[in-house]
Amino acid sequence: MRKLLFILFLLPVCTTQAQKDSTLIMPAYDTTNYQGYDVDIFCSLERKRAIKDIKAGRMNFIEEALMEPRYKTDISTICKHYHLTYFYLSEDRLGYGSFNPMRCYVATMDSALKAKLGDSVKTRLTRSADSCFWAHIVNDTIDEKYCNVPAAVPDESIYTNVNGEFFHIKCDSVLFAKFKKLSSQLANPYMYARVLVQADGKATAYKMVSFLSEGAVYYADTLKHSWVYDGCGEELWQLALNHLKKYPVWKPARLSTTYVRTWHNFELVFEKEGQ
Repeated sequence: MRKLLFILFLLPVCTTQAQKDSTLIMPAYDTTNYQGYDVDIFCSLERKRAIKDIKAGRMNFIEEALMEPRYKTDISTICKHYHLTYFYLSEDRLGYGSFNPMRCYVATMDSALKAKLGDSVKTRLTRSADSCFWAHIVNDTIDEKYCNVPAAVPDESIYTNVNGEFFHIKCDSVLFAKFKKLSSQLANPYMYARVLVQADGKATAYKMVSFLSEGAVYYADTLKHSWVYDGCGEELWQLALNHLKKYPVWKPARLSTTYVRTWHNFELVFEKEGQ
């Protein structure tokens, strides 16, 4: 009796919960909580939600994967021709440890797609999208995470870690003292940045991603909120750009056997001359 009352208590909570979250209205399920009798309840709710969407003409192509697919833009366009809406769900969001009832929504929607467009519909559309991706690869800027070989600075003496190259930039004593006065005597200026490396290796653009000071991170679109950056950040960035002019050509990124244009990440640490 107590178990029944508990289930009845949970139902309205779950119904409300299922209306939260993002574009796909994916319920914010905590997968670690769904290992017992309550799995069937929430799974049934997700099936009903999928059936309701199908009857309303809202057909969704939902792809679950560890990493966002490289053909995401292409497949979204292709799906529109079939009156489908494409959604990507990362496996870590669905959860690895136990069963997420959202999978019941996906399974129900997949069954409807097969009934309407054939058993191998998802495979056919993903292959078509990947073909489009390859067809445009020469003109597109490719996310470096999809590349077999990332871009790299030609100088092999420069230390490289998971965040890219680690450039040491020497500051004159006046600029370094200015930074220390704005922050503290223990802090060092530090930046994350990106370079646009063309397929032929030419470095054609640079972007500052973030500026670090005393453990605080200021992202490029909010740098104006950092009074330390306002005081000397632009001077430091110009100093970095002057240093990077030494490397007009980089080793381009490669996807399979094709050289591609990509944004490549690297780090900058500023040090006082003579140190």
